[in-house]
Amino acid sequence: MPVHIHTLRACCAAALGLILAVILLGVAYAPPRAEADLASVTGRVTCGGHPPGKTLIVFAGGGPRGTPGADLVGADGSFRLRAGNFDGLVPATYRIYFLPFAGAAPDASVDRKYLRPETSDLRVRLEPGRNDVAITLPGAARGPTLARHP
Repeated sequence: MPVHIHTLRACCAAALGLILAVILLGVAYAPPRAEADLASVTGRVTCGGHPPGKTLIVFAGGGPRGTPGADLVGADGSFRLRAGNFDGLVPATYRIYFLPFAGAAPDASVDRKYLRPETSDLRVRLEPGRNDVAITLPGAARGPTLARHP
C-alpha cells in the first residue's frame, strides 16, 4: 500500500505540533524551581470563639514574586492555602482579610475592618516549609490575636 508524500508530511507535521504543545504545556504548568522553598500554610480562624460562617480567607501581598492565596474557611474554622496550582505560597509577609463567600452576607461577628485589604491590620510573615497560622478575632472591642507556628 503506497503512502502519498502529502499524507506523510501532514502526519509528521501533526506529530511535531503535538510534541511542541506537550513541551510548552509542561513548561507552563511546571512547579517553581524551588517548590521546597514554598510556604505550606494551614490554620484555623475563630471570631468570638466560633468559626466565621461562609467566609473566604485571603492572604494578599507577598511582594513582587508573591501570588495571593485564598481558601474557604471550613465549618470548624480550618483553612489550607493554595496559590494557583501550587500547595503553599511564596515566603513573604502577607496581609490577611476575609470575604463573604458567593454572595453570602458578611458574618456579623467579623469586624468590618477585616473585610477589606486596605483596612485589615492582620499581617503574617510566612517562612519556607510548614506554617500553621491561628487567628483569633475577638470582635471590635479588642484587637486580633495572630499566632504563627513553624
